[in-house]
Amino acid sequence: GIFWVIEGKKAPLLDKIFLSTKFKKKKIIPVASKELDAYETANPILYDDGELLKSPNSPAIYVISNGKKRPITSGKIFERLGYKWENILIVSPKILYLYEQGEPVVEMADSSE
Repeated sequence: GIFWVIEGKKAPLLDKIFLSTKFKKKKIIPVASKELDAYETANPILYDDGELLKSPNSPAIYVISNGKKRPITSGKIFERLGYKWENILIVSPKILYLYEQGEPVVEMADSSE
């Protein structure tokens, strides 16, 4: 497996998509498993707040907010919030499963209308 090692802990990268997105400018350094075993295992690597994620198995799009996945309830809301369709990362369902479900992103009443 591949781990992100920092501050004496190793955090697993559960999907290769992290190598081409979150860690695309990092170099993989092979080490012996005995050396890796010396590190305490941390929670798996996740995406940061603000990332847009979806599974190839579902049309639902999520924004990561406060460490939770929040479904965006419509394309109209998605665009009103200034998100760009090309910024959506397609991730495996196992990655989405790691996030707690947050409140849906819904349209707020506009008081100026």
